[in-house]
Amino acid sequence: MGLRRRGPGLKRAAAALLAGLATACTSLSEAEQAKLGMHRENAREFFQSARYQNSLQQSTLALGLDDEDVSMRLVRGHSLLRLGAATHDIEQLEGALAVFADLASDEPGDDRAALSLASARLARALLIQDELDTLQQRLQSEFLPEAGRAAEQRRLAELGEHRASLLAQAEEGLREVLADPLQADNSGALTDLVLVLHAQGGREEQALVLAGRLLELLDESSELARTTLDKTPGRSAASRLELQHVLDKNRDKELAVRELVATAALRRGATDVYLDQMAQAEASGLLGEVQYWNRAGVLEQLERYAEAADDLDRFLRLRARRFARYEDDALAAEAFRRIEDLRGRAAAAPR
Repeated sequence: MGLRRRGPGLKRAAAALLAGLATACTSLSEAEQAKLGMHRENAREFFQSARYQNSLQQSTLALGLDDEDVSMRLVRGHSLLRLGAATHDIEQLEGALAVFADLASDEPGDDRAALSLASARLARALLIQDELDTLQQRLQSEFLPEAGRAAEQRRLAELGEHRASLLAQAEEGLREVLADPLQADNSGALTDLVLVLHAQGGREEQALVLAGRLLELLDESSELARTTLDKTPGRSAASRLELQHVLDKNRDKELAVRELVATAALRRGATDVYLDQMAQAEASGLLGEVQYWNRAGVLEQLERYAEAADDLDRFLRLRARRFARYEDDALAAEAFRRIEDLRGRAAAAPR
């Protein structure tokens, strides 16, 4: 958030917005204005600290006092978006879509609204893919009656069309924003566009070109944030929190992009590119359980057994943070079995 407004009627739009906000605020009593300020501040602080349920509650209370507050509409929409994406909650994602669609309609010159709407469309499209995968699995069942099969196939077609439409709309909105010279290096828009192109299928080459540029931008942004944190220890707590938020967001974006590049490389058989991307992500401390598990499988196929076993060991160490005992982890037994097997194959391999 915090992107500039643009368009030929910039001054008139800004003046009208300020006039509307002034009218809305002056119609409130002093006590209501105080409550509004408190809810706004709380919503922003909760959002920055990733307490999205709390930021949703506070932004909703703020909008109850001033339903035209653009910043609170953005906070509310992004809180719904993050909660819905994390829990695969369709209702919350649809809520985010509605918030951003209304905002984009009310504020057609605000890039924040356009970017937010594109992000919500992408998130909803990705969740639809999960629904499509489930439907396709059901259609493979031999016990599905013909009437049910026909209904499932219709639903499959409808969802596929809806997903394609959402991705196309997201791409259009993102490209419109990025076409502005002042937004050409917007890392958030570039990240979403890379994800959109990848999700559409058959457009991996375009996605890879954008991914390369995006990784450069993320590295530059993170280096600047780290330098600022290190060289200005006297900055306020709020300022330091904001810089750390930038670093955290950049890490999330970098991992998402590197995984896409790595996956695309693996599909075309370029295991060296896959391993290089994973190595760079690991050097930045980005790899988690899923990445270590997947890389172990690739290394095993390449007969690099000792390295594969090491990755599975890292996988178990990370999971140990979530489970009090290995016995509580459903994957621990399989991981231990594979590690023992890989160690044995590594020892038996000719040197």
